[in-house]
This record gives sequence, C-alpha cells and structure tokens, in this order.
Amino acid sequence: MHNGHLLIAFNAFEFLELDRIFFIPARISPFKLTAPITPPEKRVCLLRLALTGLSMCEIDLQEIKREGPSYTVDTVKSYRDRYPDAELFYLIGSDHLSQLNKWKNSYELARLVTFAVAIRPGVPLIKEIEPYRLIFMPNIEIGISASEIRNRIKTGLPIRHLIPWMVEERIKAENLYI
Repeated sequence: MHNGHLLIAFNAFEFLELDRIFFIPARISPFKLTAPITPPEKRVCLLRLALTGLSMCEIDLQEIKREGPSYTVDTVKSYRDRYPDAELFYLIGSDHLSQLNKWKNSYELARLVTFAVAIRPGVPLIKEIEPYRLIFMPNIEIGISASEIRNRIKTGLPIRHLIPWMVEERIKAENLYI
C-alpha cells in the first residue's frame, strides 16, 4: 500500500460518491503464482497501518482466508450476496484493462461490477472494452508502483515520500523487501 493507492482510493470515494471503500488483499494473485510474495499477515499489518484513522475504509480479509489463488469474481459475488441492492465498483488501474479478458469468469464479472479506472501514466488508454462497463476517474496521474518501492528498498533509496510513514517504519523493522 503506497500513497498512490491512497490518493486513487480517496479520488474514487469522492468522484463516485461512495459510502465505503473496501481494501481486499489477495492471498495469491493468479497472475503471480510463482513470484515471491510477502506473507499475507505482514501485508495486512501494513494495510492496517496505512488506513489508520480513515473511517471510510475497511479491510476485507476474505481472499486472505480463502485457500489457493484469489479470484476477483468470487469476491465480487460475495459482495453481491451481502449487498444485493448496492451498485458495485471495482477500482482498477488502466494498465490492467488489456488483461480483463484473462480474468476468471470475466464475462460474469462484467455483469456484476462497473470498473472505475485510474489512469496510469505512460500506459496507452483503452477507452472501451466489451462487455465491461468502465468509468474513468478524473485524471490524477500517480507514477508510484509497488515494484518501484520494493526496488528502492533493495537498493537503499528513500521511500518516505512514497508510502505512509508508519508503513515505512514497519517495513524497516521487519526487514521486508530487502
């Protein structure tokens, strides 16, 4: 969780006039099955630190609790069951739009949610992709990525300007990403 994620979430909260924002850490991304990952309990701890004092934000651990890879369609179906009358939005970076058709049960997912798209700098923008409903967030270009932060940590470069200070302190204390 970095400041770019938080700014995009705040932007979505205001622009879409949301009641709540749910942060849902994945147990294992189906697109990163062989990549090394930080243990889920450590990522959840960092997320809690980043969201401290933000009453409109809630952490949902359903994907962490599920065995195996985390599939968005399963999570969205659980929200549809819990909130049958709600309009559901799924916040996504524009860099992931071209991959939507590769997501598990993507056509079912398209029926269940509207994708709120955060524009990523330097990524060619796909304006429309059937059958998905897309809403483009006001242009708040944030050039921060988790990969960049991990690389800066590994090479000893500062990250204070990229993530909440409590998250940075925990990363240092637990020697994460080095």
